[in-house]
Amino acid sequence: MKRQVRLIAVAMIACLLAACGGGGGSAGGGESGAAPTLQVTASSLVFRHLDVCKEVSREEVEEITGVELSRAPEAFTLDTRDVGCKYPMGSKDGKPVYVFVSVGPSAQYTFNREYGQDKTSITELGDEAFYYVKNDTTQLWVLLNGRAGVVAGMTAFDEDQAKQLAQLMVELVPQE
Repeated sequence: MKRQVRLIAVAMIACLLAACGGGGGSAGGGESGAAPTLQVTASSLVFRHLDVCKEVSREEVEEITGVELSRAPEAFTLDTRDVGCKYPMGSKDGKPVYVFVSVGPSAQYTFNREYGQDKTSITELGDEAFYYVKNDTTQLWVLLNGRAGVVAGMTAFDEDQAKQLAQLMVELVPQE
């Protein structure tokens, strides 16, 4: 299975390089003469096998947040590309707590970095990372190896807790 995914990824990269003029000479960069840039992101297939709810256990999330889950974690898929898990929780300091984590190709990370609301950059995770508030949930986004995006979102946001949750997801992403 892993070999098939690699072969598919290699074939996709070869097709993309051929469409952009290969790896050598000029590829028709317009009036400036600059070659077009090509960003190769991980295929959705790389992440489809991940059972995030199993890999990031209820116990780990409860330990990090200090809040017990109010019901079982729920797996989810976004637009057939990102996979993740929702952790419905009780309350902390009188506020309801909700946590989710997900991973997918870097396209959504890039979109949110460029077009998202006011962002706060952080260090120590991945290539780069930031967080911002969206619909009463703070989302911590992490770019990994320029090809995967990890997100940890939570109400009752705590930056250290979000970093710990994101780190659990970082460890799931293949480094190849």
